Amino acid sequence: MSNIPQATQQNDVPPVTLPPQDFWTLYSPRGEFPLSSTASIVLHLLAVLLIILIGRLVLTKPAEQPAVDVLHVGPEPTAAPDEGAREGPQSEESLEAAEQPSQEAAAETMPIEELVQVDERPESQVEVPDTAGQMQKATRKAQEGSQAAKRARERLEAAKNRLNENLGGVGGGGGSGPTGRAARVARWIMRYDISSVQDYLAQIDGLGAQIAFPDRGDKFLYFSNLASPTPKKELKDISNETRIYWVDENPQTVAMVCQYLGVPDNGFFLAFFPRELEERLLRMELAYMNLAEEDILSTTFRVIRRGGGYDVQVESQIPK
Repeated sequence: MSNIPQATQQNDVPPVTLPPQDFWTLYSPRGEFPLSSTASIVLHLLAVLLIILIGRLVLTKPAEQPAVDVLHVGPEPTAAPDEGAREGPQSEESLEAAEQPSQEAAAETMPIEELVQVDERPESQVEVPDTAGQMQKATRKAQEGSQAAKRARERLEAAKNRLNENLGGVGGGGGSGPTGRAARVARWIMRYDISSVQDYLAQIDGLGAQIAFPDRGDKFLYFSNLASPTPKKELKDISNETRIYWVDENPQTVAMVCQYLGVPDNGFFLAFFPRELEERLLRMELAYMNLAEEDILSTTFRVIRRGGGYDVQVESQIPK
């Protein structure tokens, strides 16, 4: 057995020595190292925050809208029956136009009450209809119309009295009717088939008659050659008129004849027939039922077309 020396084996470690005194001259012992560490940490935190902010901006950027197929509600006229109404992707402008309804479509779907223009003026400025004034105006017009009708009626009665005197007699107040030729005017009725104002005037002209409208005083405005586009007119006094006459008081026919001839509408006009037609009508009347004049209450004649002109025939008769 060998003997091992008891001495302790030492490592080759250099001894620890304190830094020289001038070390603290370069690195201050008053805390320069902690301050620099703190600044470094703050800079790293700012860098991390900047990275997070940039990441959020990138992540929140709006993504591109995917391509959308547009579906048409109604098939196009030129499309095949088995073809769908789908189209390819559209651009952003087309997609926005498809998503936003047109102004016309919006107007069509807008409720009616939204289209009504509301008068936003103050209540004191809103016009209130003058009901009382309108009623007074309507009443005044009605009175004027009534007065005009009254004057026209008075003129007609005065004209008939004068004409009946010229024809041989007028009806008295005791219930007796007209006498003489005036009695024929009272019982004769003339009917026309009218298709137009020109047709009406042509029928009157075809019987050789003239028409007259009331004018100033006892004067009447006579029209002859009625079938012509430019009838002849003449202002005459009826005090010497001896022809039989008929009175047209129908509002429609009077209005259209007055408008056609350009004369005021006084509610009536007179038609004067030649003496030859009067004698012929009398013969037709007496031969119809072989009655005397005094036995006939009324006789109705109708104007008919015959041989390119106009004629009359007895339509009906009522005896007394």
